[in-house]
Amino acid sequence: MKVLSSFLLFVWEILKIVIIALVIVIPIRYFLFQPFIVKGQSMEPNFEDSNYLIVDELSYR
Repeated sequence: MKVLSSFLLFVWEILKIVIIALVIVIPIRYFLFQPFIVKGQSMEPNFEDSNYLIVDELSYR
């Protein structure tokens, strides 16, 4: 019984950490910075095809 109790406590701690991380990361990901991958040649010569960009979302509001 003690092993089960300690295991459940461990799972609860991990779950709390994951929830806190999601609460922090999701707003940052969707409202502050968004990743984009360049597709095609439309942004050459500045960016090549398949380049990875992080775009600031605050500047556009």
